[in-house]
Amino acid sequence: MAVVGFGLAVAWLLGSGAIWNPVAENAARAVACLLAATLLAWATIETRSAPAARRALLAAALLGLAAFYNFGAVRHFTDTRFVNLWEQFHYQLGSKYFPELGYDGLYVASLAAEHEQRGATAVPALVRDLRTNRLKPEASLLLHAAEVRGRFSSERWRAFAADHAHFVSESREGFLAGVRRDHGYNPPPSWTAVARIFSARLPASDPGLTLLATLDILWMGVAFAVAYRTFGLPAAAAALALFGLAHGWRYLYVGAFQRLDWLAAVVIGLCQIERRRFGWAGFCIGYAAAVRLFPALLLFGLAVHGARDLVRGERPRWALRFASTFALAVILLAAAGCFAGRGPAAWSEFARDIRLHASTWAPTRVGLTNVLVNAPALAAWPTARAEALREWPNPPRKVEEWSREHRVLRGVAAAAGLALLAFAAWHAPLRESFPLGLGAVFVAIPLGSYYWIMLAVLPLCRGARAAIPVLALSAGVFTADALGAPLPLSHALMSVGLFVALLAPVAPAVRKRLTA
Repeated sequence: MAVVGFGLAVAWLLGSGAIWNPVAENAARAVACLLAATLLAWATIETRSAPAARRALLAAALLGLAAFYNFGAVRHFTDTRFVNLWEQFHYQLGSKYFPELGYDGLYVASLAAEHEQRGATAVPALVRDLRTNRLKPEASLLLHAAEVRGRFSSERWRAFAADHAHFVSESREGFLAGVRRDHGYNPPPSWTAVARIFSARLPASDPGLTLLATLDILWMGVAFAVAYRTFGLPAAAAALALFGLAHGWRYLYVGAFQRLDWLAAVVIGLCQIERRRFGWAGFCIGYAAAVRLFPALLLFGLAVHGARDLVRGERPRWALRFASTFALAVILLAAAGCFAGRGPAAWSEFARDIRLHASTWAPTRVGLTNVLVNAPALAAWPTARAEALREWPNPPRKVEEWSREHRVLRGVAAAAGLALLAFAAWHAPLRESFPLGLGAVFVAIPLGSYYWIMLAVLPLCRGARAAIPVLALSAGVFTADALGAPLPLSHALMSVGLFVALLAPVAPAVRKRLTA
């Protein structure tokens, strides 16, 4: 425990900025991942005494919690405050003014508000055109900015301009130029309907944004408390270690607005499955699917398990209860999305936006597509020169081109992966079928790395030791970051590691069944 205390003290100094630099921080996170993995492995040895194991588990959980909050100092790109201005610019403004902004108006409305406040910028910047997802000069978007400005009433525009001015005044130089190159506001109307309960009448101010930032703390606090009551300390501690330490989402979710409600719902739903309260489980996971869509794929293993019971002539009442409340949650939230400010048309607008968003590659995507597109470069990476690493050979446009040219390959690979997972789920007990949904998400959708915070559910399904491979993988990726690996390379390595971590446990069960 003295070693853990010393490690936390050093990490706290690194995080607080006392002796901080990016290389040291990445190295410290790599060490923290290895330390948490060691603690979990040590605590779960069968001969370990209960008090000693409990102390080690609590230390691993404390490491995860401290790391999630960056050991005392959060760095949101260029900002160091608790409120994540980058995230809340998108989600607070995007939800509050969704009736006028829709999915294409956030950045050009920001341009219009800035020009009204202080005139045109001295050096015209590139802005992402959310109608095409391409970067364009400011001047080419002024007509669209005027059109979006015209959607506002005078009163609503004054409110938007005041809220926008708060973000400008509280951020550092270059914030607007950077934030307007991001990929816009993309949650479904169902999420917007929920978010507007909190954001619609709350002005952008330090107290208001801080209040919005505490919601995720509340949701995840409840989720981990329920997980502890349901699965016990080992699984809950390992889940918290992954939640805070694993690579892909550091800084991002701290101080954000309503970005983890779906994960809290998944964790609570999984706890209800364990308690065989399938009605509540279906409603919770239905909520997650309605507000973020991809969590529906987490049900892949459960769906196969239920289909197996039907084929065998059984009556899986658990599946009927689960499916009915899942459908109820989805229907209610889909209807709520029609009242989020843009009517039923909001769903067709969202469908267009999400297709465009999905077709635009980002270097932080993690999934099977990343493995396929980067396989040749990764094979050559160990012998590559430093110059090759600095210019990783797959920029976004090249990946998009590859994806279009190799649609058949991607489809065959995804189908093969889903078939393998379905075979494993067919023969797995109910509890073990749920984590196979993580594999289904991996092979079907190249998600942004930050959504892989859902790996925190792995220890709840498979026990505390299931966290160890992911922590070891994260230690390796943080080490690559410390050595100067570019962002696309880090996430390519993460994709390969998750491919092994999520699909390797399936292989023994499949081999056993095929050779039986």
